[in-house]
Amino acid sequence: MLLQSDGPVVGPGGQSFSAGHLAFHYYDERLDGAFQLAVRELAWIDGWPVVRTG
Repeated sequence: MLLQSDGPVVGPGGQSFSAGHLAFHYYDERLDGAFQLAVRELAWIDGWPVVRTG
């Protein structure tokens, strides 16, 4: 699994990948469920992509 809910980041999905970065949307629990967009740099561990949602 590449993305999952993590603390206030709820339901991340809809990913797009470009130049080592992952863009995705999620609902922010801290903002009463407001829709947000995040861009995170990917890391690679043992040949698998890893991204932090928080």
